[in-house]
Amino acid sequence: RRKLGSLLPNHQLQTVAAYCGYDLTQHHNALADAEACAWIARELL
Repeated sequence: RRKLGSLLPNHQLQTVAAYCGYDLTQHHNALADAEACAWIARELL
């Protein structure tokens, strides 16, 4: 939250993934969600 602040309308996985450049087309699929989380972590760290 500190890094993104008010740049996003919400902090849902699909919204944050899109902001970080990740295409999360199968959200709510466990593997796709985990891959998106890993991508986001790399982008924000």
